[in-house]
Amino acid sequence: GPIVLAFVGRFLEDKGFKILIKAFEISLKSNSNLQLILAGDIDQYNPSSITQNYLNKVLENNKIIWLKNVKDVRKVWRRANIAILPSRREGLPKSLLEAAANGRAMISTDVPGCREIAIHNENAVLVPLDDVEKLSLAINFLSKNNKIRKKYGFKSRKIVESDMSEENVISNTLSVYEK
Repeated sequence: GPIVLAFVGRFLEDKGFKILIKAFEISLKSNSNLQLILAGDIDQYNPSSITQNYLNKVLENNKIIWLKNVKDVRKVWRRANIAILPSRREGLPKSLLEAAANGRAMISTDVPGCREIAIHNENAVLVPLDDVEKLSLAINFLSKNNKIRKKYGFKSRKIVESDMSEENVISNTLSVYEK
């Protein structure tokens, strides 16, 4: 079957939505065995949101599937080979945490928040902010390297189990309060 990338989140320019679509379309030219799953929706109250007209044009590409809002995100990650979030800024992105917990390789931007869970050359490929060409290259690289995808996915799960475990987060939080 196709190599499936998944974007989970609000459809905002700040989340890199338009950059993602451009990079995916470029990648399709050299690798027609790709599919992009979009899980989320337009946030009409956010000025960074894409428009319905733009989304309709995006969905004309039969390699892009819109699942809308998904109740159980594990179903998305079961279908996906790669998590992708080319965001401009994040706290700690929940979508990448969920992808890591489900053992997925990642592609993201080298910005604070994203690089806390998506670690370049360990479990992810990080690309410069708003760089469509580098994002497309990352898509092609991971989609064509099954061995690396599996290695990155395994490492993603290990990172969540160790550094991001509930015990560690609580311990680190308490340590900050004690100081």
